[in-house]
Amino acid sequence: MNKNDTLFQFFHWYYPDDGSLWDHCADQAQHLASLGVTHVWLPPAYKSANGSAEPGYAVYDLYDLGEFDQKGSVRTKYGTKEQYLNCISKLHEAGIQVIADVVLNHKQGADEQERVLARRVNSENRNEVWAEAVGIDAFTKFTFPGRQGKYSDFIWNHDAFTAVSIAEDNQYNIYLLEHQNGQDGWEEMVDGEKGNFDYLMGADIAFDREFVREELKHWIKWYIQTTGIDGLRLDAVKHITYRFYKEFIPYVREVYGRDFFCIAEYWSHNLDAILKYCNELDQHCLMYDVPLHFNFYEASMKRKEYDLRRLYDNTFIRELPDKALTFVNNHDSQPHQSLESWVDYWFLPHAYAFTLLRDKGIPCVFYTDLYGAKYETEGHDIEHVPVFPLAKMMQVRHRLAYGEQEDHFDHPNTIGWVRKGVEEMEFSGCAVVVCNSEGGDKPMSMGALHGNRIFVDCTGNRQEKIQTDEHGHANFFANTESVSVWIREEAMSTLA
Repeated sequence: MNKNDTLFQFFHWYYPDDGSLWDHCADQAQHLASLGVTHVWLPPAYKSANGSAEPGYAVYDLYDLGEFDQKGSVRTKYGTKEQYLNCISKLHEAGIQVIADVVLNHKQGADEQERVLARRVNSENRNEVWAEAVGIDAFTKFTFPGRQGKYSDFIWNHDAFTAVSIAEDNQYNIYLLEHQNGQDGWEEMVDGEKGNFDYLMGADIAFDREFVREELKHWIKWYIQTTGIDGLRLDAVKHITYRFYKEFIPYVREVYGRDFFCIAEYWSHNLDAILKYCNELDQHCLMYDVPLHFNFYEASMKRKEYDLRRLYDNTFIRELPDKALTFVNNHDSQPHQSLESWVDYWFLPHAYAFTLLRDKGIPCVFYTDLYGAKYETEGHDIEHVPVFPLAKMMQVRHRLAYGEQEDHFDHPNTIGWVRKGVEEMEFSGCAVVVCNSEGGDKPMSMGALHGNRIFVDCTGNRQEKIQTDEHGHANFFANTESVSVWIREEAMSTLA
């Protein structure tokens, strides 16, 4: 049978800008494999507008993977091209596939300004456009003088962009560019928030231009052949027409020669919008289950007032479970980010039990939850402590969380489920009890495969041993505001 897939996000927004991440990830490859990680999502590897000081989402040069002296440094925040390629090699040696973060919505850090005609728009309703066009100086020309045409001689100018923003009167105003070829206006088939959410930041790439699409195809072919990546994480797709990706993704799979692992990030509460985007892409992409993340966040804030039976309400995994990428936190939800929605620490084990130990969805584990982190942001000292018992849960997913799933969602504050295991995987099966209030118990059956067996809580939260009856039935427990993962006593030796 196929083993469970697990994705690991190997970075966070505030990771130090010391060029160490690629080497750090390479050093951790074998350890991640031992925890059952099958895919690692690496951050944007190309040069940022702010050079080594920015996480990579303010894209400057897609072809500069830490190779050219541009924007104040040769390396990116995470290291050099040589270090990046070595990191990918070490992950491959460990049997882990590499997912590249692809940020195509916008470009920033232009080398030259251009005088262009543009019309100002209402930033809160982008369909309201000023009637009169005015001349503006826009940062829209990218010549990449440090690279000097190596890999691609394509020069980006205002014809390749839809809109820009300019600082005026202590605020940024958005301007819709006018073009001689008449290709003006927002692209359709993007999120309807703010009227039309085509524009996010920087110089907004115009995907309706064929010459733009051809250059991006040229780049992705070069990128795949240069790095050997195994999949793509598509950033900010709610701002990009799905018509582009309906052309781009099949092209990528044609170049690569097989089914390319692909995840699309559509950050929204609106489940219908996420489902529509996925279906328009013919379900070729997994989709981040952002609504599930928001349910985790709400549950962590409300504590015992939250009904745990509702965790799957309005979620992508309930509607399209085979296309769901589940996650607890990520770089966008971190403290002091614009999309901050940090799931509180006490609830992290609960949320990870839901993402790692159930039979649907592919889970993504966040860097700080395994390794911890310390950083300062906006005058606040932030410390993330590794989530206990995350490593054990990852190993249980890897080795034991298989077989038929039976849910016991019959109480607002204490719920549970069992995975009954499969004969071909020794000692497989587990029983999970989740409490967000006073400690509780849950009578559940592990099935005849586990009759008259001793079970222990691998998290260490409960110290007693539980013996099932001849039918595999027993009463399983969890402490107050806690999670217990019960596995066969013999299986403990399989967990590091």
